[in-house]
Amino acid sequence: MNDSRCKRKGIIAVLASLPVLASLSGCSTTNNTALTRFYHGTVTKYNVWFNGHEAFLRAQDAQEKGIKDILSETLVLYSYSDPKARELGKSDYDVAIEKSQKSIKLHSISAKPKKKQGTLSEADRRWMEKKEYNPFLWRAWLLMADAQMQKGEFLEAAGTYSYISGLFFDEPQIVSEAQYKMAQCYSELGWFYEADELFQRSGQGKLNISQQREYNARKASHLLRQERIEESIPLLEESIARKGVSKTQKLRERYLLAQLYHATGRNSQAYDMFGKVIGMSPPYDMEFQARIRQTVTMAGSGDVNRLLKKLSRMERDPNNREKLDQIYYAKGNLFLTLNDTIKALELYETGAAKNTAASPEKGILLLTMADLYWETGDYQNAGKCYSKAIGMIDTSHKRYQIIKLRSEVLDELSEHTGTIILQDSLQRLSHLPEPQILEIIDKVIKEFEEEEKRAEEERLQQEKEAAGAEIETEPAAGSMQQGGNDWYFYNPVTVANGKKTFKQKWGERKFEDNWRRRNKTVLAALESEEDPADAAPSPAGLLTDFPGETSDSLMVQDVPETDPRKREYYLQQIPFTDEQKAESDRLISQALLGAGILYKDRLTEYEKAEESFDRIVVSYPDSDEADDALYNLFLMYSLWERPEMADSCRNMMSRMFPKSPFTVMVCDPDYIDNVKYGKQREDSLYAETYTAFKEGDNALVYRNCEISATKYPLGAHRAKFLFIESAVGLQNGDINAFLEGMRNIVNEYPENEISQLAGLIAQGVQDGKILKSTSFVSIWSRRSDAGVDALPSDSVLPEFSDDRYQSFLFLLAWPEGELDKNQLLFEMARYNFTNYMMRNFEMSFESEQGIEMLKVGDFMNFDEAYFYSRSLYSDATMAAKLEGLKALVITESNLKLLFSHYSFDDYQEFYQEYFLKIPEIEIDGTTLFEEEDHEYE
Repeated sequence: MNDSRCKRKGIIAVLASLPVLASLSGCSTTNNTALTRFYHGTVTKYNVWFNGHEAFLRAQDAQEKGIKDILSETLVLYSYSDPKARELGKSDYDVAIEKSQKSIKLHSISAKPKKKQGTLSEADRRWMEKKEYNPFLWRAWLLMADAQMQKGEFLEAAGTYSYISGLFFDEPQIVSEAQYKMAQCYSELGWFYEADELFQRSGQGKLNISQQREYNARKASHLLRQERIEESIPLLEESIARKGVSKTQKLRERYLLAQLYHATGRNSQAYDMFGKVIGMSPPYDMEFQARIRQTVTMAGSGDVNRLLKKLSRMERDPNNREKLDQIYYAKGNLFLTLNDTIKALELYETGAAKNTAASPEKGILLLTMADLYWETGDYQNAGKCYSKAIGMIDTSHKRYQIIKLRSEVLDELSEHTGTIILQDSLQRLSHLPEPQILEIIDKVIKEFEEEEKRAEEERLQQEKEAAGAEIETEPAAGSMQQGGNDWYFYNPVTVANGKKTFKQKWGERKFEDNWRRRNKTVLAALESEEDPADAAPSPAGLLTDFPGETSDSLMVQDVPETDPRKREYYLQQIPFTDEQKAESDRLISQALLGAGILYKDRLTEYEKAEESFDRIVVSYPDSDEADDALYNLFLMYSLWERPEMADSCRNMMSRMFPKSPFTVMVCDPDYIDNVKYGKQREDSLYAETYTAFKEGDNALVYRNCEISATKYPLGAHRAKFLFIESAVGLQNGDINAFLEGMRNIVNEYPENEISQLAGLIAQGVQDGKILKSTSFVSIWSRRSDAGVDALPSDSVLPEFSDDRYQSFLFLLAWPEGELDKNQLLFEMARYNFTNYMMRNFEMSFESEQGIEMLKVGDFMNFDEAYFYSRSLYSDATMAAKLEGLKALVITESNLKLLFSHYSFDDYQEFYQEYFLKIPEIEIDGTTLFEEEDHEYE
């Protein structure tokens, strides 16, 4: 106590003497004397730097306490390694940087001191070579760099540390500290090679005990980023004894060290270190996790029952009510260490069900489950777990991209594998005796009823809890009955119930447009708004709809049964007849192909892909998918560097499917050349074909379409070649062949851009509309039938108005999708602003019948609009940018007539006759754009 008082008195005495020292020595930094160095060093320490350092400590405390660690994952050693933590304390770090910069600006002494007379000693020579003479300013420099690093500005911090190394080159300890901190910045940026080199260099420098421990901690962090755990442990062991570290950081470092011990199999040390964490009175979440981890580290002792009892006691603790998923996660991990995967998954499933709230910890549990299902080949359950986990795991997680990919692929893969498993099961059922089939069905019905009962009990419990929550919060009158006064989608109870109801009615459905339709092509969408897939789904996903009749004594009624509590619901799905068996085989073959392609292309699981494709070739050689399967095997073996197997597949394709487009392609002598350059060559061929079509060179069109069929049967432009070939047939009068071609395009290339147009043409004819022409005309010559159909049969078409004193528009038009609208809008707005500052033109986009337009206006009459058009195109730069666009001067009423009864070419003829032949009014532009300038004296 006395020492503290004496220290404060000493500081007060020093500060009180500063004005006297300043007056005696002169406070200018250009005067380098012992007194000025003492004065500026003292002011730096106790004034500017002190305030900046206090701000730095506040920010660091906020950062360390504000970060929400996922304690079930390996921690980062420093909080700023977590991107989310870098936003915490930012304003105080800015204050620290500002104060550091101020102290450097005001108190840096770079002037040389007075040189001694005579020959200088080595020490004197080094003194004269210094670049900075303020004895305390190095701390301000380091404070600025440290604040930059804590903010996550690693490049800026590295630059500052590098400057410090050069500025204080004569101070080895300062240089070494700056270098190992710069190495830490490099490591955070992922520049591991440069970081290794700097750590090696700074470690050889002169460091005191405190710096050496800090060096060890930072190098340990660097090694952990590269998952070099064994190398990092000794460094972390030495560094945790360093002083000047907050309690929060001490807890973090010891918890991390315990995690590393456990990861490397040092369970006894891990148990002890977790115990030390508990003994330091950490926050409850960390204490809870430390106790959980202690239990897991003891799994190797063999006394699993004692450990399970300990976890069960934690489960009964009311404080752990929201952490049951983590307790069951620990239980599952115990069985996982004993290689009991089934029991582990069972406990994981229970833990996931116990805690309905989404959290990062639950995300880790689901991720562990998903990985286990993935390894065991249960892709359906793996996909479900990945889909749930990805919403609970941060995007910065090291496995996020892998999880995202697997989630996307497995959602699709699970549909295929589910179909395969289901149809295989149904086919096996069809061969069983009748009593055994009925016994199995009765068991499924019982399970369904029990699941229904559990779901109802859970729903009632949720309603009860929601009602209790409403009473506590006293909701306003008229609130929703099941979950407070929030909007439906903000209420977790009503959303959960809605999901259950949807799943009970529709089953598992992928999130996509037209999800009720199996066939999503244009023709299918237009033919029917109802889908045969709308029948009630199967309970618990055990059986799905399978239309058809059964045979012998298991006959069912003609009307499909939709009640899953009745036997007939399941009997109608079992393939008893040959037709039903063939349909089931078709579904299996399609699913095998889809699954194989996903294994091959998205997951690179070649063994599983080979298994799927082989089954098609062996079990379903007459299916539509057999040639596709062989082609994919050929590609896969080529990538797998198994040329003998690839040649075998090609030979089988030649023998079994000689006319298949896949066979034509792989048996082409130029196949390898086409693989390398086929895309560019097909692009050129299509461009030539399209030009020939427009010019009426039908012979060249047919020849190029034949080349497309033989050389590029699977090319990106194949659907367009078929469309053009059918269009040429239409020009020759073969309407039926043209319509058949349109239907083939829709069916064979449903995802291609041309399919939409082909489907609309075919549907129009199917609805009774007649093709008025057997040739394709320009988009500018196309007329709409909508207005004509709406007129009485004895009416005449309304005519364009030639009144030039109405309000006019200037219009730019182009075929839909062929122009960057934002770029056009920018260029036109810039032109208007530059040339016509006194007029504010309205500009808007419209789209009609495949034509997009930019409308500019309004103009008071034709002459204003015409003058604007003429001025625009007299600007050489704008004329070049607008080349190829259709420009019109037109009224709103004439524009409506154009799209209801006429074409652009029709209006152009009218415009030439009625407007351009009328003498122009001489205008000087003032009424259109700007007021006349007036000079005032």
